[in-house]
Amino acid sequence: MSTTILPIDYEETSSALPKPEAVPSVVDSGKAAKNKKKKERQKAKKFAEKMSLSHDSDSDDDTPLSAGGSESLHHEQKKEKRVVVFPTTTLREWVKERTANVWSDPDVSSLKVRGPNYLEDKIKMSATASAYKLVGIDLFNADEKIGHIAKRSDNFVQQLHSQCLKNREKPPFILVLNFCMPWGNFVGYWATPTFSPSPLIGDAQFDKILTAFIDGTDEYRNGRWKIIPRMVEGNWMVKKAVGETPAIIGKKLAHQYYKGPNNSYFEIDCDINSSTIARGILSMVQAYTKRVTLDLTFLIEPQEKHELPERIHAGLRFHQLDPEQAPKLPAQPPAHRPTPVVELKNS
Repeated sequence: MSTTILPIDYEETSSALPKPEAVPSVVDSGKAAKNKKKKERQKAKKFAEKMSLSHDSDSDDDTPLSAGGSESLHHEQKKEKRVVVFPTTTLREWVKERTANVWSDPDVSSLKVRGPNYLEDKIKMSATASAYKLVGIDLFNADEKIGHIAKRSDNFVQQLHSQCLKNREKPPFILVLNFCMPWGNFVGYWATPTFSPSPLIGDAQFDKILTAFIDGTDEYRNGRWKIIPRMVEGNWMVKKAVGETPAIIGKKLAHQYYKGPNNSYFEIDCDINSSTIARGILSMVQAYTKRVTLDLTFLIEPQEKHELPERIHAGLRFHQLDPEQAPKLPAQPPAHRPTPVVELKNS
């Protein structure tokens, strides 16, 4: 979200100085001017803090934050990481005061992924941080299968686009994973760590395999899309059924892929109904979800030497879900004019 910069009015130094005839000496005049400037700086600093303007507390420069200076600082910070307020999802983020029916972004460092020489030595390494950041999860009940959920006007993605349009900003790229279940939809949303409009993260190796995946054929995608489940807390029977073995989920369940306009999002739909085994596991997990904490991590499997080492693309953790509390999603969204994707050249 863009920060509104409010102009600060400063008194002219010349008007703040005593009249020449009232100054007893040049030295006293200099001290008075210096003290006056110091007071003005302190006053401006307090006002800027009150207006929530950016200020680098570690800087040795105590010059007051003028409107132009604060805009420049804000622009530099935006290059590093945008400030984005994402729409609210049906599941809330985990906090100490709210531990059930919530989500969190899991630590994946304990997972093992393919190392740089895996094709020769079969040695795995500890995973590095996920390439993408989890920004929300929706859980819905539905009477029928709902695919390509990101195009709906009432979906998280379109709400985000509308919000960005209002603020004259490009929307951040969103990865959408839509699990179509017998009774509804479980949908995760991820963005790059800097909330960039581009899906690329600046890691040349990861960006290359990601681009090949997004632009590839369904056959290529299905042969690469991989899941690593991990039960954090839960019934031993559920833990045994879920397991922790990596699997090419694209080959086990039916998948469909959708690109958003202007590369604004990429949606992966996974149809749980396409597998009898998957439906059976889901049925068991559903019976215990109120007592289960489960991690699901996703990645594009590297199958060529130059694509290694492997990196986690995205991960999610859900805590003690209660599907009965999930709102019902109608087959068609309320009548609404489609929201155009923001495309500004200089944002």
